[in-house]
Amino acid sequence: MLAGLRPERLRLYCLVPSGADTNGDLHARKAGYPNWPSNDPDVMQTALYFDPVNSLLGSRRRCSPRWVFIDTTSPPAGIWTALNQIPVAKERCP
Repeated sequence: MLAGLRPERLRLYCLVPSGADTNGDLHARKAGYPNWPSNDPDVMQTALYFDPVNSLLGSRRRCSPRWVFIDTTSPPAGIWTALNQIPVAKERCP
């Protein structure tokens, strides 16, 4: 969240956006933690306030993302969705 809210304070950050893409279930993607109930429109609207994808819109710093393809807390589709919001170079952490 800090990367989007205060990007001027960071030079490089490592990113594992847990809970990214909270509305993924509505778009045929697996949403990450905390598994908001996708059958309730009010919950889906509120979930966007907690979604790291939206907080990364202001980030302009290099990031070093991490992901594992069997991660159920941070599914890869949500991580890619978050990374697509950052308009700078990205380097995958080893």
